[in-house]
Amino acid sequence: GGKDTFISTHQLADVAAVRAAVPTAELLLRVDPWGPETAHQIRQGVALGAQLIMLPMATHPAEVEAAAAVTRSLGMGLIPLVETPAAFARLGRIAAIDGVAEVYLGLNDLHLGLGLDFLFEPVAAGLIDHGAAILRASGKPWGFGGIATLGGGDVPGELVLAEHVRLGSTRVICSRAFTKGHKTLAAVQAAGVDIAGEITRLRAEEARLAALPPAALTTLHAELSTRTWAAADRRRQHTPSVQAL
Repeated sequence: GGKDTFISTHQLADVAAVRAAVPTAELLLRVDPWGPETAHQIRQGVALGAQLIMLPMATHPAEVEAAAAVTRSLGMGLIPLVETPAAFARLGRIAAIDGVAEVYLGLNDLHLGLGLDFLFEPVAAGLIDHGAAILRASGKPWGFGGIATLGGGDVPGELVLAEHVRLGSTRVICSRAFTKGHKTLAAVQAAGVDIAGEITRLRAEEARLAALPPAALTTLHAELSTRTWAAADRRRQHTPSVQAL
């Protein structure tokens, strides 16, 4: 409660609708956490046009192995979304599973699971540095977190993007900030939100950051950390205190 979290209302039938709307795009489907229906969801999602499968909220390599066995049988790879403290502690074992094509670190549930106050605290604290070292050693592509549009916000998108460059991440999820809260494409267009233009700006900024020396990226990391701790402190001040009994 009070964390501005969002649970998708998508159904399996929506996979076909998205596939029809973007026939040439590579379509990723995030299924439910591993359970009795997950294998069915994976098979149905692929039948409807999904080309990549992401498994969220795993806590143990056995769950990832079970899902990877299904995707392997379909001739495709799996993307585990590592977003629980238990999965993060077992990151090396998860990345080594046969059939894991790439790995994604989810900051929202990870910071909540760790009892932290702000999304980017695991980044500022160096936890993602630790995960990045494991994933770089695995040789598999990886990414983390979400990114907003450039400028504004508690932690501007350019500082977050600098962390991706510094750590060697090559994947990122565009946050809900890209739609400015609008629920339909028609509403987004009517509001004049230029999603394609914002992504083009991010790519240009990524190229600029990639040309910077390591020392400059370290300085940007320090700025991100300063903003993160300040944002975390503000959130804690607005969190109801727990009175000792």
